[in-house]
Amino acid sequence: MALIIQTDEPSVLLKAIRDAIDGEDVDTWSYDDNDYFTYTQGEWKNRAWFRAVLHPGELRFTMVESSNRKFTKEVNGIYHGRFVEMLLTLFDEELVSVTAAP
Repeated sequence: MALIIQTDEPSVLLKAIRDAIDGEDVDTWSYDDNDYFTYTQGEWKNRAWFRAVLHPGELRFTMVESSNRKFTKEVNGIYHGRFVEMLLTLFDEELVSVTAAP
């Protein structure tokens, strides 16, 4: 389970996502020092995490399941969908493509 983002400058995009969260342009996601991103709203808060990994020409977010809450297809779909929505809304010009892998 992953989001694979094709981009010319993966590290620049990752920094821009962090900056948007820090600057409160994105108030529905948070991240920690290890680049684990989680959704922060309602019943979906902290149900899973995306771990950011840089590769040449791509930024990958791999899904990390919660160890104390049941992981479901619905959680997977919500996290992937909401993260893609944020990317397309704020960073569309930095993206070549976004692929969600189940």
